[in-house]
Amino acid sequence: MKTLASNYVGKKSNYKGSKLSNETLQVAVDRSLTQIEMFDSMMKESAGESLVSMMEMANISSMFGNFLAMNISQGEGYIKNAPHTFPDLLASDAKRINDIEIKVSLEKNLPKGHLPKAGQYLIVRYALVDESGVLRQDRGEHMGIYEIRFGNLEIEDFNLSSTANDSGKTATIKTSSLKKMGLLYFNPLLDPSNFKGKK
Repeated sequence: MKTLASNYVGKKSNYKGSKLSNETLQVAVDRSLTQIEMFDSMMKESAGESLVSMMEMANISSMFGNFLAMNISQGEGYIKNAPHTFPDLLASDAKRINDIEIKVSLEKNLPKGHLPKAGQYLIVRYALVDESGVLRQDRGEHMGIYEIRFGNLEIEDFNLSSTANDSGKTATIKTSSLKKMGLLYFNPLLDPSNFKGKK
């Protein structure tokens, strides 16, 4: 299991506006990674192939995001929203000012959705590491979280693209907006920027 390294957690003040903490987030992320690993083991046993080799990475990112929402909601303060419904987590209090949308992206890809929506976002970025949790030039088959950010985003924090006859629109979070979000976790050892050629 590729857990979060406790020595890379961010400042508690970066959680402002949420009901999360370093402790609750670490438990939820570790459980989610364990669940992904369980699915990977099942695929290897039943089909002889890993999850990474059989599924599109966007689907694995989505799966992890759903696991994370479920595991956060098992603590206090949040209720998991219905699938494909914004936002992913509903604050349990009546005011609902602490709702959270979760976005997960691979390597240096910027998190994205179908439409730009204002709100509070929890951003998780990961690389594919080897069995020992080490990032190498060639992609591994296991998720290794290298960056987690939290903060409020407005409509103008997204770049919207729409191609004629395409299946849908895409709203990508701007790099400048992502960097302004509070840093909850960063592991430089798993940062894909360490290798040229990785996106």
